Amino acid sequence: MHYTKPSYYDNFRCTAGDCPDTCCQGWQIIIEPEAIERYKANPELWDYVKDSIDYQSAEDGPCYKLEGNHCTHLTEDGLCEMQVKYGFDALCQICKLFPRHTEEYDGERELSIDLSCPVGAEMILNDTEGRFESWDDDTEETDDYEDFDYFLYTELQEARENLFKLIDHKGDIDTLLSVILTMAKNWQECLDDNRVCEMNEERYLSLMECFNYENEKRLFSKLFDMELLRHEWIDTVQTTFDKVFADEASYKKAVTRLEDYNPYIRRVLRYMIYVYFNGAVYDDMIFAKAAFAVFCTRWSFFVFFALDGSGDEMTDLINAVYIFSREVEHSDININMLEDWFEETLL
Repeated sequence: MHYTKPSYYDNFRCTAGDCPDTCCQGWQIIIEPEAIERYKANPELWDYVKDSIDYQSAEDGPCYKLEGNHCTHLTEDGLCEMQVKYGFDALCQICKLFPRHTEEYDGERELSIDLSCPVGAEMILNDTEGRFESWDDDTEETDDYEDFDYFLYTELQEARENLFKLIDHKGDIDTLLSVILTMAKNWQECLDDNRVCEMNEERYLSLMECFNYENEKRLFSKLFDMELLRHEWIDTVQTTFDKVFADEASYKKAVTRLEDYNPYIRRVLRYMIYVYFNGAVYDDMIFAKAAFAVFCTRWSFFVFFALDGSGDEMTDLINAVYIFSREVEHSDININMLEDWFEETLL
């Protein structure tokens, strides 16, 4: 098995009760079957946990019951009562791993720290190196991917490396994002025309023009249709819409401000490309995945511009990007809806 991770991956430390926004609320925490069996094997632990398990609400299996909008085991001081009483090993797999994330390919695992975690967001925004580490583990057996298109995957890998090089180059943000969308559009056309072998030989003669007031206002409005994970999200979207898209002058002001945060935008964009782009090997949606990365990066900074902050700029930026990420990335419905929207609207 071949592994890849960002250089900061092993530096993650959960701040537990000091976290400004617990990860134990806002969604259902699925409990894997192995954890259920482990609980049942420990009578004391099973007696504690059994009444907190909901077997009906989640499509993917049993989950912890919610009280209000948070896990029933979350205490007022922001800690997990189960972990306090029975230790870290008592937790289910999701709770042990979050915000660590793994993308699986044929013979490859790519590790990341989620942008949706405040600590993860801070690490990503402060990642000045933009470096990845890779290694092989011959003791790990690879899963069997019968229909995996390895040739397409190698082309996507090369394309993603080209995107990373582009992100590392100096230049203005609007041009960078336009070039990424243009490259992805060309790659999509190669794939659709059965010219995968030509993907990384394409030349990009004219840039896509996606960033104008009316077009981006229409694109951004799709955020109102997302699956709602937290009720305050609607207020966040409405506030951003009202301030950034109030008129063309407001929009141009926000676009101009993007340049002030050029390095930070590149770091968030690198994360988004790393996590999502190669997933096109499973659904052939190269352009949609690039557009998802581009617009989610761009819009998370629009949220930052629109929200009234604490007065500490870096804290406000961290809050904006993780709030945006948490609402969008933690719902497959939202990810798929936005990818379909970008493909339908921009191609």
